[in-house]
Amino acid sequence: MKLDGIWTAEVAGPNGWDNAGLLVLDKGRVTGGSNVYYTRGTYALTREGIEMALKIRFYGITRTLLGECREEMSVELLGKRDKNIMYGRMTRKDKPRYSVAVRAIKQSDLTSDYPGPTDGVFPLEVPSDAATTPEANDLRGERQPLHPGPK
Repeated sequence: MKLDGIWTAEVAGPNGWDNAGLLVLDKGRVTGGSNVYYTRGTYALTREGIEMALKIRFYGITRTLLGECREEMSVELLGKRDKNIMYGRMTRKDKPRYSVAVRAIKQSDLTSDYPGPTDGVFPLEVPSDAATTPEANDLRGERQPLHPGPK
């Protein structure tokens, strides 16, 4: 099975495996995130398994991860793959005594057969002034103020 694809990430918690977001692996690069963080980095297959070097950046409310509440940190993930599941440990590079068990489950390969904007699937046209005016298009194409106020 190819490693490139879309993977859901989970971390071990007191009640089992907790959802930790999504990872996209593509030709040695990793991107991903959740509703509170995004991550970028690299991955490689080794004789021992899989190695990832990731930078995690929280936005909004900063969460405690691996012993400290920080907006950004670098981590490494060392793991093994069993078909469509990766198991391993995520460790802070600057404080290796902090680690957490992680797993990722492959959800899809990366393919080019999904429809895109040029396939006619997304016929919605956005007006050129949409980003600079306080108006929005409703479903009938009529212009309506974003905040019409009291009547």
